Amino acid sequence: MQQEYGDQGLVVIALSDEVVETVEPYLQQNDFSHVIVGASSTAGSAYGVSGIPHSFLIGPDGNIAWHGHPSEVNKSLLKGVLKGAKKPAGGMLGVKTDFKVDPRVAKAQTLAADGKLADALKELAAIDADAKSTDVQKTDAKAVRDAITRQAESLAGTADNLAKAKDVGRALLVYDTLAKELASIDAGVDAKKKADAIRADSKLMAEFEASKAFDKLKEQLKPLATDKRKAKYEEFAKKYAGTKAGDRAKAMSRAAKKD
Repeated sequence: MQQEYGDQGLVVIALSDEVVETVEPYLQQNDFSHVIVGASSTAGSAYGVSGIPHSFLIGPDGNIAWHGHPSEVNKSLLKGVLKGAKKPAGGMLGVKTDFKVDPRVAKAQTLAADGKLADALKELAAIDADAKSTDVQKTDAKAVRDAITRQAESLAGTADNLAKAKDVGRALLVYDTLAKELASIDAGVDAKKKADAIRADSKLMAEFEASKAFDKLKEQLKPLATDKRKAKYEEFAKKYAGTKAGDRAKAMSRAAKKD
């Protein structure tokens, strides 16, 4: 559903009340396109959940539009709740600001919302450098620039966590994106340094290559029977032993055996 309705404004978030040691092996066995928020969540009690699994649909107005068992969520229900939802723009770089700015700063604000941060920063720099700019314009320009900086710091933190978790491919994606789009500010320079450091680390790059190979393997195994998938996963786990992808292949092999 995230894949099908994500471009219409749907954001799926999954939570677990179990500890991370219980949740992590399950995540290793499965691929998810939606957000998985940390384990040991207490949101269930806050929402009055008495049994799990339990799902909530929160509408564009921020209010609960529906709740019940996730199996009851269907396309008709989703389409109704998504009416009026804002379609995502700007990707991960999109900087949404809800404060009003001077008309001269509005262009930079829109560019930032669309994820065109390099262009937004150029607009803001021009305002700062213009002797005719008013104090209000400069103040508004600073507010937009600060929002961009906060977004960059948040993304950099995400990339740092991905790198620590040995999710090298995604970490590099974020670092490289920040380095390209924010080359004129410290956040972009720092992101480039971190990306270069990863590429110079043979162990991390081995994780990266193993991850790519695992993604390719999963595609190849989709049409195969369970017993044949198990053997392939075991073979992959041996070849890439010691990597996160190798551990995932081992977990998938155990899961296939249970099937």
